[in-house]
Amino acid sequence: MRWLRFLSLGLWLLVGCSGCDSEEAPPDKGNVGNLFEGLNIQVTVPAVGGLKTDWEPALREWSIQHGGEVTVSEYPYAKGSGELSSNISEADVRLIPWSVVPELMAKEGFAEIPETVQAPDQLNWSGYFSGLRNQAASLGGQPRLVPIACPVLVCYYRRDLLEDAKLAPPKTWDDYQKLLDTLSDWAPGFTAVEPWSESFRASMFLARSAAIAKHSEQFSFCFDRATGEPLIASPGFVEALQKAKLALAKMPPEVTTFSPGDCRREILSGKAALAIGYETEINQDTAASEMVRIGISPLPGTRRVFNTSINEWVQFDKETLHQVTFTGFTGWAIGVRAELEDAENWAAWELTRYLAIEQLPQLYPSAMVSVCRDSQTESASRWTGPQLTASESESYVAAVTESLQNRQLVMELPLIGHQQYRAALTEGLTTAMNEENNEQAILSAVAEKWRGITEQLGQENVVRSYQFSHR
Repeated sequence: MRWLRFLSLGLWLLVGCSGCDSEEAPPDKGNVGNLFEGLNIQVTVPAVGGLKTDWEPALREWSIQHGGEVTVSEYPYAKGSGELSSNISEADVRLIPWSVVPELMAKEGFAEIPETVQAPDQLNWSGYFSGLRNQAASLGGQPRLVPIACPVLVCYYRRDLLEDAKLAPPKTWDDYQKLLDTLSDWAPGFTAVEPWSESFRASMFLARSAAIAKHSEQFSFCFDRATGEPLIASPGFVEALQKAKLALAKMPPEVTTFSPGDCRREILSGKAALAIGYETEINQDTAASEMVRIGISPLPGTRRVFNTSINEWVQFDKETLHQVTFTGFTGWAIGVRAELEDAENWAAWELTRYLAIEQLPQLYPSAMVSVCRDSQTESASRWTGPQLTASESESYVAAVTESLQNRQLVMELPLIGHQQYRAALTEGLTTAMNEENNEQAILSAVAEKWRGITEQLGQENVVRSYQFSHR
């Protein structure tokens, strides 16, 4: 009977957790029994690739083991959309794209991950890469989201060609540009590619801008954290756009239609000597030549950055490399609805642990998972396509690990109105790619459009949502 279950839960909280807050002590996952009997936990997943159907057997198994009922629904999903479905808002446990996090956090929030759920034998929160858990997965300074996938862009390069020419992989964007300028010398007949398709244009620009436009002493990136004023026309972003246009001039015109997966294909197929992308579309029919040896590193950094806090350029010494990781352009996380009753909250977090630890990656399509924590680095080939050798897979995972461990990590436009701001930036970048020497004017126009979006959404609402994403 339902009242007996609540009585047993109450006794457990009083006896099994004597001397501590009930908010801090979930049931022992190995001894749950029928503790959740009578509860119904609502789960929602995106309507992608039959995911709801694939999850149902595992959720039934969890119900049998734990005594609670689980109801799963799906919500319509379009990649990059920041729109909320009512199914997401009504669910207790949500598998969501990073793009909807700001809207959902502003609307109703996410439950904090209880400390004991963070323990090594539960979620093992400290095992997630530090930049990822402290920046992307923590909102309002508290851990709230469990990452499932959070890809980062990396630099693929022809290691064999660089070694033959006695050249090193690029550490800074200036090093990278020098390799582009001398491509015909060290890689004759090869190209260099970056993903500048319309759908990825804003992401590629922000990834290039991160190290140049965000100093380690400032929280703000695209917007001023305190006021919401756009910073997109500040000198760091202007210089980043100038550098991007110099790079594009050395690349084939087709890159304006390329996705990260297209760039990956170009280097694996032996056409490109430099490429920016990540391990996406890993099942594409591309075979790497046996003569090709690929190196993989984090995106380049810089030794000169604009600090908007003091409105000055800061020059680092030659031994200091300033790198900022940009992510959140795609990926997934699990969050629990805020303000659940204690019993429902523990059930929701136990189910989240089951989905994020015990059932990952087997419960997810390969495109929906990526390496997010230390324990996952032991099987590097699990996170890469079959075209990479074992050592290349290890290099890829090492580059991702270094990037996501970086405490200087920024998410893509983590505020309400995400898609509106992104569309305005894409429009401005498209104009910039077709015109010369007007980077300042174009980014100033983007900033003005952003101010209009902020006015429409409400400055206080925008600032609050942006502050939630920054510690």
